[in-house]
Amino acid sequence: IDELRDWKIFAATEKKKELIQHMQQLIESKMNAGDKAKRISKFHAEWKNLGRSNQNEELWAQFKQFSDKAYEPCKEYFKQRKQQMAENHKARKALIESLEQEIERFKETDIDVATLNKLLSSADADWKRYAPVEQSRIKTLQKRYYDLVNKIRKQRKDLSRGNLDKKKDLIQRAEQLVELEDKQQAMNTAKQLQQEWKTAGPTSFKEDKKLWEQFRAACDKIFSKRSEERDQRAASIKQAEQELNQILNKLSALTELNDEDLRKARADFNEQV
Repeated sequence: IDELRDWKIFAATEKKKELIQHMQQLIESKMNAGDKAKRISKFHAEWKNLGRSNQNEELWAQFKQFSDKAYEPCKEYFKQRKQQMAENHKARKALIESLEQEIERFKETDIDVATLNKLLSSADADWKRYAPVEQSRIKTLQKRYYDLVNKIRKQRKDLSRGNLDKKKDLIQRAEQLVELEDKQQAMNTAKQLQQEWKTAGPTSFKEDKKLWEQFRAACDKIFSKRSEERDQRAASIKQAEQELNQILNKLSALTELNDEDLRKARADFNEQV
């Protein structure tokens, strides 16, 4: 048992000497202060787990001396980090107050989905930029911030639902125009509906794509019917012109006939017209 205890003490002594060397190397290390502080803490935990050893006090004095020296640049790092966290806390608080003011302003002015999307995107970017914040102070801020974000998201959802209803109504009105007999009026009204569509506001991307395809299909039918009528009218005019030319050609030929042939041709012509 004594030999085993002696062996453990010997092993602990050698391990502590090794930790002293590692700690000494940290002094000149170019490792960033945050990682260096973690490494120092790790070495201290390992030292503590080793228990007593030979030359215990002497080894500890060396280890502690190198540890304190290695930690020197970390002090400034954590000082600056603490200041930065305080500034981030202040900035996040200002962001929250700004969002509260924006929400109040919404009650007095018209707002659209695009504006809300921009506001949410900007707020999210700022919230992430102003990090980290001291953990003991973050919970209250987080609750205030996400409560406001959820209010804005709800308002966006309500607006999107309203825009959805507007676009469905425009689609229905466009589809009704397809059966309108006055095609010119149908086209003019369809153009007005297209202008209304531009100002109706967005819904979700998926819904917008689907609604636009339905609306465009209805408008295409309106304008294609007008085009079909124009083509049919052009074809009728062309056919009438051809028939008229045939008659004119026959009349021209009559001038060269004698009396007998003229009487016969006149009878044939009267039968045709």
